[in-house]
Amino acid sequence: MAAEYPFTFPVVARYDDGTVMVHRTGVAAGLCSESDARGGRVPKVEFYDGSGRAWRPLRITEIVPQGKRIFGKVLVRATFAFAPPRSFEFDELCRVVRDAIEQDDDVWNQTMSHSELLAMIDEAATFDELVTALVTAAA
Repeated sequence: MAAEYPFTFPVVARYDDGTVMVHRTGVAAGLCSESDARGGRVPKVEFYDGSGRAWRPLRITEIVPQGKRIFGKVLVRATFAFAPPRSFEFDELCRVVRDAIEQDDDVWNQTMSHSELLAMIDEAATFDELVTALVTAAA
């Protein structure tokens, strides 16, 4: 497989349903259901990288079986062709993350309260500090 991603990891992924996740590798970022991948349904996600660019996948370019199941679905690893990136300001990403946490159904507060996590987000001054806060909360 050639270079799969035009950005470096980690990235903060914002899915169109409002979910926010940190992906540290391309393996996690490319997981999707086999039926979606074979049907050409590209995940509706935007990947925010540490260089201030946001990337959206346009189409699936390759499907690699993973032999894993989750919630009854067979998972595959897809690689994508991406639209040209757009620039974003760090404050935009912080707002995206805050919105996801505020709309959360208790996934983010497994190890700390929402208010503690929001305080960590507010204190983050860099992309790396934001990623560290999210990874700490998800641990």
